[in-house]
Amino acid sequence: MPLTAVATALCVGLVAVGCAGSEDIRLEAEPREDAQDPVPGADEEMDELFALPIHAYMFTAVEETTILNAHEILVEECMRDLGFSFTRGEPQEVDPVSIAAFGPQNNYLGRWHVDAEYAAENGFSHSEELLAQSEEGVEGEFRDPRIDHEGEAYDAAVAALQGFPEDAVTPSGDPVPEWGCTGWAEGEIDEGVRIIGVEQAQAGEVPTPMGQSPVAVRISNESQGEASSDQRVLDAEAAWRECMADSGYPGEEPGTVGSGKDTRVDSDDTEAAVRNVECREESELTQTYLDVLSEIQERDIAANQTVLQERSEEMGAVLERAVELTGA
Repeated sequence: MPLTAVATALCVGLVAVGCAGSEDIRLEAEPREDAQDPVPGADEEMDELFALPIHAYMFTAVEETTILNAHEILVEECMRDLGFSFTRGEPQEVDPVSIAAFGPQNNYLGRWHVDAEYAAENGFSHSEELLAQSEEGVEGEFRDPRIDHEGEAYDAAVAALQGFPEDAVTPSGDPVPEWGCTGWAEGEIDEGVRIIGVEQAQAGEVPTPMGQSPVAVRISNESQGEASSDQRVLDAEAAWRECMADSGYPGEEPGTVGSGKDTRVDSDDTEAAVRNVECREESELTQTYLDVLSEIQERDIAANQTVLQERSEEMGAVLERAVELTGA
């Protein structure tokens, strides 16, 4: 669904307004009453820098979390209707530490590349708190804690949850919905969901995940590749290399410096990280890339306006249903 394309990149609209034309594209939307509330952990300066046109057709982390929590409510309903002992987990919450690193829409494209204070503290990486979170994992064989069954009954519950293996026996005797309770719940929340099988995927068909616009995701991904090869960006990269070489870091590349691959700079080298930010500013590399990226996205949004508009209206209804279910 569309989000108001303002400097904060946080205001969310439920109905998209079509573009005026390829020469003068304006993305506008009517924000919800609570849309001005900042996403926990978001940085206003970063939001302004990384505000991109395609974000108007994507949910924020807060909205995604609301939808996932609503989905969990319906999964529990489905499983219990089938007679299984199933208790949904605690509602998910937005993690401010993760938002501070990656942005409310995963839109901070390497914060250490643009935020000198962040780079001075973390080098070419993230905070120790966030890194510790990413290293947390489940040891041993995974068992779904929501399912209160053992043995064959547990296996049957997993099958009912996932939709395979097919023909799972349920305590109620009722058949398992196609794609299981997980897929059923997705369809109840998002009427535009399209789940596909392996053969369909191999044939090139594209699924429509719950709460996502495949066309918006494609535009986002493809525009980044196209922008990276634009001559204006390549010229800015050359200026960045010269700046870094003059600073004592010759032979480095903007995309790999401090990454642990194809670089002589350690990821925890805060001095080099800060100089990287300064060289990006002096060469205008980041701003040039984002300007080109915006141009490409505006062009592709105009070319796909009808399908984007249709999906954005569906996504508006998705959020409304999720808010109603969760009471958010």
